[in-house]
Amino acid sequence: MARATRRAILASYRAEAPMLAERYENLGPGVSLGPFSWALGLDVEGRRRSGDVARPLRVLDLGAGTGAGARSGGRAGLLGWAVEPGTALWRFEGRRLVADELPGLLRLAGAPRFDCILALGVWHHLSPPERRLAWRRLRALARPRGQVLMSVRLGPSPPGRARFPANLWSERAQARAQGFTLMRHEPRASVPPGNRAQNVRWLWLWFERRG
Repeated sequence: MARATRRAILASYRAEAPMLAERYENLGPGVSLGPFSWALGLDVEGRRRSGDVARPLRVLDLGAGTGAGARSGGRAGLLGWAVEPGTALWRFEGRRLVADELPGLLRLAGAPRFDCILALGVWHHLSPPERRLAWRRLRALARPRGQVLMSVRLGPSPPGRARFPANLWSERAQARAQGFTLMRHEPRASVPPGNRAQNVRWLWLWFERRG
């Protein structure tokens, strides 16, 4: 992504931060905990269905927004790292925020490996070459058999927030090239009524890193 495009995207989020923060905070536990339930065996209230609490699981939330995902993970006993380019949306003082961004994630050099990496609502902002770089970084950050969960926006994006086309087949191919297997995919309608009126949809993807 050109530097000017990235600046425009970040400026758009900053300009609408109060409205967006309220929207993200009101999505409800079914949305924020849904990804964890896929890969980590949690129910909608954040309890581990397996009953295995021997080792807290380490989760990396890329594009953490307000911190809703970090809060949900914390309630489930997960050890969360939250990454966001700035603090305009951040509403969660109980968790450390790392100021970094995809695709390079340069400030995560030396970070521990993660059991689960979330990229919710951010992947569509990356161009195809940036996605290839991002997948290489995800491989470096994921433990063997670690999970990657992402939601990719399909349909129009607001002015100032560039959206690059994506589909299931291209993402599966790029993930496979870095040693990830597609475990599950699911299309979902967008929650906000304005997005539904514009036929905005989301493609949810769950990958697992092979050994």
